Amino acid sequence: MDAGAGAGLTLAVAAAGLMLGGFVKGTIGIGLPLVAVPLLATVMPVPQAVALMVLPLMVTNLWQGLAGGHAPTIVRRFWPMILVLMATIPVSATALSALDPSLLYLILGAAVVVSAVPMLADVVPPIPPHAEPWAGPLVAGIAGGLGGVSSFFGPPIVLYMLGLHLAKDLFVATMAIVYLTGTIALSLTLAANAVLTLGLLKLSAAAVLPTALGMAGGALVRRRIDQRLFRRVVAVTLLVIGVNFGWKALS
Repeated sequence: MDAGAGAGLTLAVAAAGLMLGGFVKGTIGIGLPLVAVPLLATVMPVPQAVALMVLPLMVTNLWQGLAGGHAPTIVRRFWPMILVLMATIPVSATALSALDPSLLYLILGAAVVVSAVPMLADVVPPIPPHAEPWAGPLVAGIAGGLGGVSSFFGPPIVLYMLGLHLAKDLFVATMAIVYLTGTIALSLTLAANAVLTLGLLKLSAAAVLPTALGMAGGALVRRRIDQRLFRRVVAVTLLVIGVNFGWKALS
């Protein structure tokens, strides 16, 4: 394959991955990096795929986080969790460029599988209100450790928020606010460690458009299909992606 065709294939896969990730996020409120990063990582190194997600994550989470006017309530309730997440990410993100690619693929696969299995089993342990002061920061610490090396804050935070039984709109807005703060911490750390370069930042800005298009399409679909069935389809898709990346890490 010549250089032009190779570049075209890379661009096509990247755009498709971003649109699919945006579509999933628009439909169920989560899942942008879980879907997009594994697909992007098939045509570029994992650190670049993580860095490319910075601006799409910021824009889409700002979009969902400000919707409905829940942001002040969310910050007051979850500020300890947010602080721990932002403090943990810089520590783990410094290892991103130093880790062996096989280990990164293994982390990606494990993160995707961990998020998919509880969705498939439809079993999420409830979190009582009295446990929030310690459970929230604990989950944030785990999420920050995972997110710094993969941009996947999602698996532990999603399970935690589902365990709180938040109302649908509040769940989406809370996930977006927490993700937004985590993404800011991640982008600053990647820039400080020369992983997020000016060139990648420009590509990240260009990646916002296909992501937003996918997200808008997902929002339309959300009104028309059974949410539980779609979540199961997403979970199966994620499980396949996760197993594939685990295989890639071990092969």
